[in-house]
Amino acid sequence: MSEEPINTIEERIVPDQIVDNDIIKLHHQMMKKGLRKMIVFLISTISIVVFVAVFQGEKLFIFDITNQNLNTTELSRFFSIITYGFLLFTLLDFIYFATLWFKRKKEITLPINIEQTLPAFQCHYNLFDLLSVIPSFLLMIILINGFFLSPAVVDGRSMEPTFYDNDPVVIYHFQVHYQKEDIIIITVQNRLLIKRLIAVPGDVLKVSLSGIWVNGVLVETDVRPNGAGYLATFDGIVQEGQYFVLGDNREYTQSGSAMSNDSRYFGFIDKEQLLGKVILKLGS
Repeated sequence: MSEEPINTIEERIVPDQIVDNDIIKLHHQMMKKGLRKMIVFLISTISIVVFVAVFQGEKLFIFDITNQNLNTTELSRFFSIITYGFLLFTLLDFIYFATLWFKRKKEITLPINIEQTLPAFQCHYNLFDLLSVIPSFLLMIILINGFFLSPAVVDGRSMEPTFYDNDPVVIYHFQVHYQKEDIIIITVQNRLLIKRLIAVPGDVLKVSLSGIWVNGVLVETDVRPNGAGYLATFDGIVQEGQYFVLGDNREYTQSGSAMSNDSRYFGFIDKEQLLGKVILKLGS
């Protein structure tokens, strides 16, 4: 009698290797989280582009690329370049990760293939997971800077001893209600100046070589013309939309020039020239 073949069709089939269910579960979790992170990344990046475009030309916007930001320094330019460069790097990583994700979604379906390819995919996922928070963080900074707060660095000695040259400060500029004695940021002849608000609309102001009075109170006695012999004298009521500012350092150099270029010499400033008020001095 002939023996029946041992290797039947069923016996020749090699069963699938046993795949840990935890690995399959981890795979599905990373795919779901990866999709959510890609969506958040894309929304944040598009929002960054939109708001950066909206805030272009704002004089206190640190990410301005139109040279309208009067607060720009070499350090802030360097910071902007690094920030945009890093954002570009994260965008390239997003494109790479999205390509891997869609390829994996389409091609990697068998449990054994999932297990074999998971370690490499997990490395790419971890990197994207780390970088994906950058656009959201940057968007938050842009919104805070565009709407509420701006950093700045004092340039010059006009506000000594309250502020010294190179002191970093924070400016609040959202719907500011200005009051006398506020330390404010103004724009004069396309320059940012830090001054103290001395008189507001409705105040009775007198400016002469004898001194400066606000509502009958003497606030400064040493008043001289500047180097060109000019002094913006005034005697009356401050009109609506006009403001009078002084620097805290009201001394004069040996040549007779004022240490602070302020309303004694360029006169009143308009409301449109008020950009915000200083609310915080950083450092010692």
